[in-house]
Amino acid sequence: MDSFAAKLNELLDETYLNIMTMEEQSAKACRLNLSASEFHLLQVVGRGGNDGVTVSEIADTIHVARPSASVAINKLAKRGFVSKERCSSDGRSIRVRLTREGRLADAYHRYYHRQLFNHLTSEFTQEEKAALIRGVEKLNRIFLDTIRGRG
Repeated sequence: MDSFAAKLNELLDETYLNIMTMEEQSAKACRLNLSASEFHLLQVVGRGGNDGVTVSEIADTIHVARPSASVAINKLAKRGFVSKERCSSDGRSIRVRLTREGRLADAYHRYYHRQLFNHLTSEFTQEEKAALIRGVEKLNRIFLDTIRGRG
């Protein structure tokens, strides 16, 4: 591994751990008894709006196996954050939607992210912001290509 790759690996590991630590601290502070990963699941479900999303769509979005997504969704349903209903056009398909409690939790999580990133980006110049966005976009494309077997 060259020095750039080694330094990037170190920084990404550290950044990932810092983000996860901040997310878990935020999750504990809001007193909803949700983990950071559960907040992220609610975020994915919330993107489906009134139509909801399927467990398969959730699993594909967060890159986990369908049974793992199903177990996590069932836990959130038991706690009242999501509802599950059979799709009227395809009886085999289950649509997952946020409940009122789920929408409130998702709104809290989105608010937390807005506040966090407004604070973080205040430390960057316009040039640094543009370079960071380009770099992270390219990094994500590379990651996705690798996940999809094209990298």
